[in-house]
Amino acid sequence: MNGTDMTFDNILCNATATKAPYGTNWVQNTDGFDTMDATNIKLTNFYYQGGNDCIAVKPHSYNIMVQNATCHDGNGITIGSLGQYLEDSSVENVVITDVNTIRYNEDMHNSAYIKTWVGALVLQSSYESNYQPRGADWGSVRNILFANFHDQGADSGPAITEGSGNNGSYSGTSLLEISNIAFMNLPESEQ
Repeated sequence: MNGTDMTFDNILCNATATKAPYGTNWVQNTDGFDTMDATNIKLTNFYYQGGNDCIAVKPHSYNIMVQNATCHDGNGITIGSLGQYLEDSSVENVVITDVNTIRYNEDMHNSAYIKTWVGALVLQSSYESNYQPRGADWGSVRNILFANFHDQGADSGPAITEGSGNNGSYSGTSLLEISNIAFMNLPESEQ
Protein backbone atom coordinates (compact mmCIF):
# COMPACT_ATOMS: atom_id res chain seq x y z
CA MET A 1 0.00 0.00 0.00
CA ASN A 2 1.26 3.46 -0.94
CA GLY A 3 4.23 1.96 -2.81
CA THR A 4 6.02 3.39 -5.83
CA ASP A 5 8.78 1.88 -7.99
CA MET A 6 9.05 -1.41 -6.08
CA THR A 7 10.24 -4.86 -7.19
CA PHE A 8 9.47 -8.14 -5.42
CA ASP A 9 11.07 -11.45 -6.44
CA ASN A 10 11.07 -15.04 -5.18
CA ILE A 11 8.37 -14.77 -2.51
CA LEU A 12 6.61 -17.69 -0.81
CA CYS A 13 3.33 -16.99 1.02
CA ASN A 14 1.73 -19.89 2.91
CA ALA A 15 -1.56 -19.17 4.67
CA THR A 16 -2.60 -22.69 5.64
CA ALA A 17 -3.40 -24.41 8.91
CA THR A 18 -1.05 -27.36 8.57
CA LYS A 19 -2.77 -29.64 11.12
CA ALA A 20 -6.31 -29.22 9.76
CA PRO A 21 -7.85 -32.07 7.72
CA TYR A 22 -8.25 -31.96 3.94
CA GLY A 23 -10.86 -29.46 2.91
CA THR A 24 -10.27 -27.18 5.88
CA ASN A 25 -6.55 -26.41 5.69
CA TRP A 26 -6.75 -22.69 4.97
CA VAL A 27 -7.03 -19.53 6.99
CA GLN A 28 -9.89 -17.27 5.84
CA ASN A 29 -9.39 -13.78 4.36
CA THR A 30 -5.63 -14.03 3.84
CA ASP A 31 -4.65 -12.58 0.47
CA GLY A 32 -1.18 -13.45 -0.74
CA PHE A 33 -0.07 -10.19 -2.40
CA ASP A 34 -2.15 -7.04 -2.85
CA THR A 35 -1.55 -3.61 -4.31
CA MET A 36 -3.44 -0.45 -3.35
CA ASP A 37 -2.42 3.16 -3.94
CA ALA A 38 0.57 1.71 -5.80
CA THR A 39 2.46 2.67 -8.96
CA ASN A 40 5.19 0.84 -10.90
CA ILE A 41 5.13 -2.46 -8.99
CA LYS A 42 6.82 -5.61 -10.32
CA LEU A 43 6.24 -9.07 -8.79
CA THR A 44 8.10 -12.11 -10.15
CA ASN A 45 8.43 -15.74 -9.04
CA PHE A 46 5.61 -15.70 -6.48
CA TYR A 47 4.12 -18.80 -4.82
CA TYR A 48 0.92 -18.67 -2.76
CA GLN A 49 -0.91 -21.40 -0.87
CA GLY A 50 -4.06 -20.44 1.00
CA GLY A 51 -7.77 -19.83 0.76
CA ASN A 52 -8.29 -16.28 -0.46
CA ASP A 53 -7.00 -14.11 -3.31
CA CYS A 54 -3.58 -15.22 -4.47
CA ILE A 55 -2.93 -11.74 -5.90
CA ALA A 56 -5.38 -8.83 -5.72
CA VAL A 57 -4.79 -5.59 -7.62
CA LYS A 58 -6.94 -3.11 -5.71
CA PRO A 59 -7.96 0.57 -6.16
CA HIS A 60 -5.44 3.17 -7.29
CA SER A 61 -3.02 0.60 -8.75
CA TYR A 62 -1.15 1.70 -11.88
CA ASN A 63 1.57 0.04 -13.97
CA ILE A 64 1.54 -3.33 -12.21
CA MET A 65 3.45 -6.31 -13.66
CA VAL A 66 3.20 -9.88 -12.37
CA GLN A 67 5.16 -12.70 -13.99
CA ASN A 68 5.58 -16.35 -13.02
CA ALA A 69 3.12 -16.87 -10.16
CA THR A 70 1.69 -20.07 -8.69
CA CYS A 71 -1.66 -19.95 -6.89
CA HIS A 72 -2.16 -23.16 -4.90
CA ASP A 73 -5.84 -22.94 -3.95
CA GLY A 74 -7.76 -19.79 -3.06
CA ASN A 75 -9.52 -17.43 -5.45
CA GLY A 76 -6.87 -17.04 -8.14
CA ILE A 77 -5.84 -13.59 -9.36
CA THR A 78 -8.21 -10.65 -9.23
CA ILE A 79 -8.44 -7.04 -10.19
CA GLY A 80 -10.63 -6.01 -7.25
CA SER A 81 -12.61 -5.64 -5.22
CA LEU A 82 -13.28 -2.30 -6.84
CA GLY A 83 -16.11 0.10 -6.10
CA GLN A 84 -16.67 -0.46 -2.41
CA TYR A 85 -15.80 2.76 -0.52
CA LEU A 86 -17.25 5.86 -2.29
CA GLU A 87 -14.06 6.83 -4.07
CA ASP A 88 -12.38 6.69 -7.45
CA SER A 89 -11.38 3.01 -7.69
CA SER A 90 -9.37 3.17 -10.92
CA VAL A 91 -6.85 0.51 -11.94
CA GLU A 92 -4.81 0.89 -15.14
CA ASN A 93 -1.97 -0.77 -17.03
CA VAL A 94 -1.73 -4.22 -15.46
CA VAL A 95 0.08 -7.20 -17.04
CA ILE A 96 -0.20 -10.63 -15.39
CA THR A 97 1.54 -13.48 -17.22
CA ASP A 98 2.74 -17.05 -16.74
CA VAL A 99 0.46 -18.18 -13.91
CA ASN A 100 -0.30 -21.66 -12.56
CA THR A 101 -3.52 -22.19 -10.58
CA ILE A 102 -3.69 -25.47 -8.66
CA ARG A 103 -6.75 -26.72 -6.78
CA TYR A 104 -6.23 -28.50 -3.47
CA ASN A 105 -9.33 -27.93 -1.35
CA GLU A 106 -12.87 -27.35 -2.53
CA ASP A 107 -12.53 -23.57 -2.71
CA MET A 108 -10.55 -22.78 -5.88
CA HIS A 109 -13.23 -20.56 -7.37
CA ASN A 110 -11.50 -18.52 -10.08
CA SER A 111 -8.38 -18.39 -12.18
CA ALA A 112 -8.38 -14.74 -13.34
CA TYR A 113 -11.13 -12.19 -12.89
CA ILE A 114 -12.15 -8.57 -12.45
CA LYS A 115 -14.49 -7.98 -9.49
CA THR A 116 -16.51 -4.77 -9.03
CA TRP A 117 -19.19 -3.68 -6.58
CA VAL A 118 -22.71 -2.55 -7.43
CA GLY A 119 -23.34 1.08 -8.39
CA ALA A 120 -25.49 1.95 -5.37
CA LEU A 121 -24.90 2.11 -1.64
CA VAL A 122 -26.23 -1.17 -0.25
CA LEU A 123 -26.41 -2.00 3.46
CA GLN A 124 -24.11 -4.96 4.12
CA SER A 125 -24.77 -7.81 6.54
CA SER A 126 -21.15 -8.87 7.02
CA TYR A 127 -18.33 -8.00 9.39
CA GLU A 128 -16.07 -7.60 6.35
CA SER A 129 -17.95 -4.40 5.45
CA ASN A 130 -18.48 -3.39 9.08
CA TYR A 131 -22.24 -3.83 8.52
CA GLN A 132 -22.23 -0.48 6.66
CA PRO A 133 -23.60 0.53 3.24
CA ARG A 134 -21.00 -0.11 0.52
CA GLY A 135 -20.77 0.34 -3.25
CA ALA A 136 -21.40 3.27 -5.63
CA ASP A 137 -17.73 3.89 -6.49
CA TRP A 138 -16.62 5.09 -9.89
CA GLY A 139 -13.46 5.07 -12.01
CA SER A 140 -11.89 3.15 -14.87
CA VAL A 141 -10.43 -0.31 -15.19
CA ARG A 142 -8.41 -0.36 -18.38
CA ASN A 143 -5.42 -1.81 -20.17
CA ILE A 144 -5.44 -5.15 -18.34
CA LEU A 145 -3.76 -8.29 -19.73
CA PHE A 146 -4.07 -11.79 -18.26
CA ALA A 147 -1.91 -14.18 -20.34
CA ASN A 148 -0.47 -17.69 -20.30
CA PHE A 149 -2.40 -19.32 -17.45
CA HIS A 150 -2.22 -23.04 -16.71
CA ASP A 151 -5.33 -23.91 -14.70
CA GLN A 152 -5.65 -27.16 -12.74
CA GLY A 153 -9.13 -27.29 -11.27
CA ALA A 154 -10.60 -23.81 -10.73
CA ASP A 155 -14.40 -23.69 -10.70
CA SER A 156 -14.44 -21.03 -13.41
CA GLY A 157 -12.14 -19.51 -15.96
CA PRO A 158 -11.70 -15.82 -16.73
CA ALA A 159 -14.55 -13.56 -15.66
CA ILE A 160 -15.66 -9.98 -15.15
CA THR A 161 -18.23 -9.59 -12.37
CA GLU A 162 -20.10 -6.56 -11.06
CA GLY A 163 -22.28 -7.98 -8.31
CA SER A 164 -20.22 -7.65 -5.14
CA GLY A 165 -22.31 -6.25 -2.31
CA ASN A 166 -25.57 -6.90 -4.16
CA ASN A 167 -28.71 -7.61 -2.15
CA GLY A 168 -30.56 -8.76 -5.26
CA SER A 169 -31.84 -5.34 -6.31
CA TYR A 170 -28.82 -3.81 -8.05
CA SER A 171 -27.54 -6.33 -10.59
CA GLY A 172 -25.68 -4.75 -13.50
CA THR A 173 -25.30 -1.32 -11.90
CA SER A 174 -21.52 -1.00 -11.47
CA LEU A 175 -20.26 2.55 -12.12
CA LEU A 176 -16.76 1.46 -13.14
CA GLU A 177 -15.89 1.82 -16.83
CA ILE A 178 -14.10 -1.35 -17.95
CA SER A 179 -12.18 -1.29 -21.25
CA ASN A 180 -9.26 -2.80 -23.14
CA ILE A 181 -9.21 -6.08 -21.21
CA ALA A 182 -7.51 -9.16 -22.72
CA PHE A 183 -7.54 -12.76 -21.54
CA MET A 184 -4.97 -14.58 -23.72
CA ASN A 185 -4.01 -18.24 -23.62
CA LEU A 186 -6.16 -19.14 -20.60
CA PRO A 187 -7.27 -22.68 -21.50
CA GLU A 188 -10.21 -24.40 -19.87
CA SER A 189 -9.63 -25.86 -16.43
CA GLU A 190 -8.15 -29.37 -16.18
CA GLN A 191 -10.45 -30.83 -13.52
